[in-house]
Amino acid sequence: MNFEKIKTINVKNKPSWDGKLFLTFDVDWCSDEVLSYTLDIVEKYDINSTFFITHQTALLDRMRENPKIELGIHPNFNPLLNGDFQYGRKCEKPLSNSKFKYIRCF
Repeated sequence: MNFEKIKTINVKNKPSWDGKLFLTFDVDWCSDEVLSYTLDIVEKYDINSTFFITHQTALLDRMRENPKIELGIHPNFNPLLNGDFQYGRKCEKPLSNSKFKYIRCF
């Protein structure tokens, strides 16, 4: 199976997504015990995956250190998805106001 990260998708370039699997997780306030168990499985099988983060957890460092894991901001915290531009029209501004440190805007 060919697992990829969400950031590799280019909707106009079919080979970037056709025949590939995109494993995504909404952390959605889950406990560290459940998240750690999930990470154990992802790491055991050494697969690419994307985690959408909702809260601060000690496991963020573990996820950041794994090059096969991509972190994204959970849509619940992205007013831009709803057309709310109170923080500006680009994702960098809302993220700069966040207590979380994300690398990439989707």
